[in-house]
Amino acid sequence: MKSFLSPSRSASFDLIRDLARSFRIFQERSMANSSLTFTQFVILDFACLYNPLSLRELHGLLGVQKSTTTRLVNPLIEKQFLEKSKSADDGRKYELLITEPGLEIYQKTWTDLSQAIEIFYSQIPEKEKLRIGTSMVMINTAFVKSSGLI
Repeated sequence: MKSFLSPSRSASFDLIRDLARSFRIFQERSMANSSLTFTQFVILDFACLYNPLSLRELHGLLGVQKSTTTRLVNPLIEKQFLEKSKSADDGRKYELLITEPGLEIYQKTWTDLSQAIEIFYSQIPEKEKLRIGTSMVMINTAFVKSSGLI
């Protein structure tokens, strides 16, 4: 069916498809003990890094539309993991602050996720870890550039 693709392009697509599947499964299984989704955890991670985090910054960091950002953030606000307030610098802009309950679930989930990451890395031979890590950064950069994110 993919006969219109060159063998190398077909193999590349197969690899991308398989990686997407593996990432999705890793995300789901690593979050199995949390009440958060992987994306919600990522949002809390950015909130910790950028505290306070503007909605505009988050939109760019997630690489999604503004309406999607709002839809993703609202459950975290409803659960009181994030607090939304007007920016002190510009009353037209909103900022997100991580709350104490948000920080608690973030830290608990990070503990579980770090164990999943350790299991992932244990599958890579020690002498290959640096090379694989460097290759993963290059692959990610290629995806980001080719998608127009940078």
